[in-house]
Amino acid sequence: MPGYTLPERATGFFIDHPVHKQYVLTFPSDNVTWVFDVLTRLWHRRESFDIGRWRGAESALFNNEVLIGDYRLGKIWLLTEKEFTEDGDTLKCQLVPPVIRNKEFDMTVDSITLFMEVGVGLISNIDAFGIAKALPIDPKIKVEYSRDGGAIWHTKEDLSIGRIGDRDIRVRARNFGRVRKQDALLLRFTVTDPVAVVMYELHAEVDVTP
Repeated sequence: MPGYTLPERATGFFIDHPVHKQYVLTFPSDNVTWVFDVLTRLWHRRESFDIGRWRGAESALFNNEVLIGDYRLGKIWLLTEKEFTEDGDTLKCQLVPPVIRNKEFDMTVDSITLFMEVGVGLISNIDAFGIAKALPIDPKIKVEYSRDGGAIWHTKEDLSIGRIGDRDIRVRARNFGRVRKQDALLLRFTVTDPVAVVMYELHAEVDVTP
């Protein structure tokens, strides 16, 4: 990973997940963690809330469960897809897709549709009597965009990704404006609600102006 200070101090470990085996690489001098997914062969950045890098520092597979050692608190956590916080802290999921560009003509981006799992707005909570309850919420996705290579970012109104069972909802934002041929449209989608986030595909409706 070029561009980091003191890369020789980077630390890495392997997560032997039953499906998504991952290699975790942290650059402590820059407070950055990158993760390589062996199944998808893609890198993604992982960070704990408000500290930059990920708290995970080591991993072990025990009884077919993945255990993670927390470098900051010295605790051992269970890595599971059924929890959507990190010891109560917010887990932010952010997608930054490839840029949308037409090098020959200006274009007007009428709408962006994100195909993802919807109707996931259910959160587990503990009431005053210590009983677990499933509470419905209306989770949102934040949509940001830039038409000038990231110099200036604009924010759309947050979009709903559906209360529990609302499978008919469409995650679509409109009116991104005109993008000059020498520029490109950059997008960011962010979810901070404690729900499952699964994104599949992005579709853009574009008009080209010769």
